[in-house]
Order: sequence, then C-alpha cells, then structure tokens
Amino acid sequence: MLKNFLTYNDGYADSPAITPDGKTLYLPLRDGDSWWVIDAATGDPKAKIPVTHGKEYAADDHPILGVGPHNTWMNRDGTRVYLEVLTDPYVYIADTRTNRVIGKVARFSKGLRPIAVTDNEQYVFANVDWLLGFEVGAARTGDQWGGKMLYRVEAKISDPTRKRFGW
Repeated sequence: MLKNFLTYNDGYADSPAITPDGKTLYLPLRDGDSWWVIDAATGDPKAKIPVTHGKEYAADDHPILGVGPHNTWMNRDGTRVYLEVLTDPYVYIADTRTNRVIGKVARFSKGLRPIAVTDNEQYVFANVDWLLGFEVGAARTGDQWGGKMLYRVEAKISDPTRKRFGW
C-alpha cells in the first residue's frame, strides 16, 4: 500500500475515515483539492472527490497554512462521508456509493477545524477558526442533504480574562 500511496503527490494525509467494512479509505491530502478514495486492501485509488481548495489567510499574525482537505467523518452505516477543507466555510457531504458530493452544510463564519455529526445526521457541530465556541449547521433539510448554518455558540469572556491572555 505504501508504494501506491506515495504516487498521490497531493501533500500529506491528515484525518482520514474508513468505511465500517474496512474496505475503503477516504483520504484527505492537505495540499490537494480532493479526497482520494482508496481500496484499503491494495492501496489503489478507486476515485477522487473534488472539493473547493481553501484560501490561505491570516489574522492577528497567526497564519493558517496547508489549507486543503482535512477532517473526514463517516456515518455509521458507511453510506455518507463528511468532508471539511481548512479555511473553507463549508462541510461537504458525499455519497459513498457514487463518491460524489450530494450536499454542503452552511456557510460557517470562518474556516473549519474538527467537526461532529449527530447520529441521525441532522446537525453538524463545527469548530470554527478564531471562535471560542462552535457553530451548528443543518446536515439535512427535508429530504435534501445539506443546509444552512443555524446557531453560533460563543463563550463570553470577561475583560480581565481577555487582558490576562492578551486577547
């Protein structure tokens, strides 16, 4: 498998997911613009799922680099995979049968970090860059996959605490 993996040339692998049967790996490569769908037994590529490549950005002298595919979450029965690109404010939902994007969640307020999805796939909870808190998006709206950002939960920090930590 390592021999095949080295031919992908889209940067380093970060936060993959695997189907419950252990047969297929969804591999984000940080410098690329897609997820590689890999046969877990052979390492051979089965497909690529293209997504938007994030934009590099900086705030308060804290640059975020390596802006491509990042966190991946697989639903319990292995029929859908959730894909998150650093510095892109959406979570993409792909069908694992077709390996195509079937929807996207939100326009979150900034790029995303780790995500969590409810077991019933109604909501996506997203850690958002430069937010002390999280945002919630609709993973499903009626019979359609994807939806808008619904809630923002932000910690309220006192002025003395902000001053203490230089915020």
